[in-house]
Amino acid sequence: MATGDSRSGGVRLVVLDGPDSGREFPLAGAFAIAIGRAEEAGIVIDDDQVSRRHALVTVFEDGARIDDLDSTNGTWVNGARIAVPHPLLEGDELRVGGTRLRLLIA
Repeated sequence: MATGDSRSGGVRLVVLDGPDSGREFPLAGAFAIAIGRAEEAGIVIDDDQVSRRHALVTVFEDGARIDDLDSTNGTWVNGARIAVPHPLLEGDELRVGGTRLRLLIA
């Protein structure tokens, strides 16, 4: 993943629980990054409940958006399952499979 692009600044996802608890995924330089179990995903989550290509995070100058990629277990934002692209704000909590993540914008 490229770094140094001001488009995403200090945007990052922090894993709150699940098999990858404590990991951080900086989104600096990203425009769109896939979350999934597949090795080619930009954010690889080691969770059997996560689809190979589970969700897509798109980063903007002032925030981000998440899209579910027809995953088996769905993508959740702040406890609600999303069916359409959903904007993300500082502190939003995501759930993919059994893994919870928080969006932080520094």
